[in-house]
Amino acid sequence: MNSYSGGLEPIAGNRHSGVTQLFFAPSLPLRDHISHYTVQLRNVCELPSARPLTIIPDASGCLVFTLSHGGVKPVFWGPGSETHQVARDFNTITLRLLVEFLPGGAFGLFGSLPLHELQNSQCLLDAIDPALDRLFRSVVERHYQDWPVLLQAVNDALVRHFGAIAEKPLLRQVLTHASPLNGSIRLNTLSEMTSYSARHINRLCQERIGVSWKSFVRILRVNEACRRIRHGVVDLRTLACDLDFHDQAHFSKDFKMLCGVTPSDYQRDLSHFYAEETKLCMNLPGRYAR
Repeated sequence: MNSYSGGLEPIAGNRHSGVTQLFFAPSLPLRDHISHYTVQLRNVCELPSARPLTIIPDASGCLVFTLSHGGVKPVFWGPGSETHQVARDFNTITLRLLVEFLPGGAFGLFGSLPLHELQNSQCLLDAIDPALDRLFRSVVERHYQDWPVLLQAVNDALVRHFGAIAEKPLLRQVLTHASPLNGSIRLNTLSEMTSYSARHINRLCQERIGVSWKSFVRILRVNEACRRIRHGVVDLRTLACDLDFHDQAHFSKDFKMLCGVTPSDYQRDLSHFYAEETKLCMNLPGRYAR
């Protein structure tokens, strides 16, 4: 069943090689934490591929519920600063639900655990927080046969879970200043703008985003480069200038450091990479446009 009649708003999102994926905005109380939900439905026509899909890191984190014949396996993907490869298994899964967090949005999911401790990791949820694992397993086991109801139930459970988490105004300032500039702002400049020390800001980024400020800057700019390349930008020299890299060599170095390939190699081989189209867009109307 691909139709949806639940209470969450369907939105535009990534499409990849015809895979059956549906995208939904979280309810309003979660929009400072969660970018969107992705629902992947089994596609028996999707042929297995020997070549995995390479995920471009976005320093955000993701909670993944995969349903197959063996039941549900909740896994938390920590904030990423390096690529990961995943199997193209859309023809074998029963259902997969992904909770795609915003940068800093996953902090508080596991109490006060600093997110840098989960950087670039994929951990079974029960290894991090057994109580949270039991909560989500019970939700999934009750509603797995009706994915729209399951999606709403997961959203409602997250609303209750995040309700008691105190917001850090400085983190919101950091994200607001960083994102519209695609990461080109310098740490010393940000320190002057916020009246907090560079060391304090960097420590906050490590704790609540999961990566250092320098890594976050690189991730923002490279993700924006990936987005523009996917949308048809072909002049990489101009792109490097637009994103405030010192020169083409600097752009290529940072891009390869994050993605494992040069910008030109990425441009030639787009179908084997997956980057979130809207997760790093902090403008809510843009992120939730249909």
